Amino acid sequence: MAKLHDVKQQNKQDIIKLLFLEKILSKKRIALTLGLSFASLTNLCRELLEEGLIIEKEAIISKKAGRREIALEINKNFKRIIGVTINPEVTTIIVSDLSFTILKKVVMRTQPLGEPHFDSIINVIHKISSNLLLSSLNTLGICISIYGNTDGIYAYNGIWSVPTNVIEYLSSKLNLPVVMDNNTRCNAMLEQIYSTNADFIFIKYIEAGISGAVVSNGVILYGQDNNIADIGHTIVNISGEYCDICKRKGCLEKTISMETILSFAKEHFHSDPIIMSLCNNDSDNITMNKIIEAVELGSIIE
Repeated sequence: MAKLHDVKQQNKQDIIKLLFLEKILSKKRIALTLGLSFASLTNLCRELLEEGLIIEKEAIISKKAGRREIALEINKNFKRIIGVTINPEVTTIIVSDLSFTILKKVVMRTQPLGEPHFDSIINVIHKISSNLLLSSLNTLGICISIYGNTDGIYAYNGIWSVPTNVIEYLSSKLNLPVVMDNNTRCNAMLEQIYSTNADFIFIKYIEAGISGAVVSNGVILYGQDNNIADIGHTIVNISGEYCDICKRKGCLEKTISMETILSFAKEHFHSDPIIMSLCNNDSDNITMNKIIEAVELGSIIE
């Protein structure tokens, strides 16, 4: 029975995913695309309709004779989602509907201590909830994407110097379900929606760092210590600089991360006339785009 329930839930997820990508579809089209019998699909859609996750639209206009097909789409206003992205420098809080349309966005500095920062996040969420009339009845929950290593409950490194219980603190204060994962795995989950492959390796190179995630048979893999595919902390130069995250010298992230490149450019700013000109003689104007432009013009910053 458990296996049958899992298959049923997977079929429901596939219907939601297909509607998310295609926006509006008939039952017939959904059944043909997913390889489900029309009877099975009718039962699944009935449950999704009762749960409020999908809604029926107007009949699809067709030149064919017979009964018109009823269109289905995701009920984007069924619930709201609160998303929180915590990076070393900034934290972003958004509210979206179920079609991922952003309704509100707030950006704030990430504080050096966990609990004071959580209190700031809570205050922002309370203000947003008041403005958008959010409550536990119309909010699915809070999804946290965090930089560094996490087991889904604690943040172990990357943001704060000591293990910090993020989930317990926020869920107890906000009275909402709270889930959390590493930022790269969160990105890989989004990639799953658009990818047609059940198996892939996701690599992310952004200003916050370098990391990876592995998806096998449609499932995110974690590995020992929740750091599978954490290529950013592979040692590439044993005499390199010390990394505060992995506590070792010469990891890939500390060697070629955007933060390292920006720091190098600022350090050598006054010895490079090209980057100085592009930044109007002000090192605070340095960006990755400016560095790329400078290198293309012959800058020594490489």
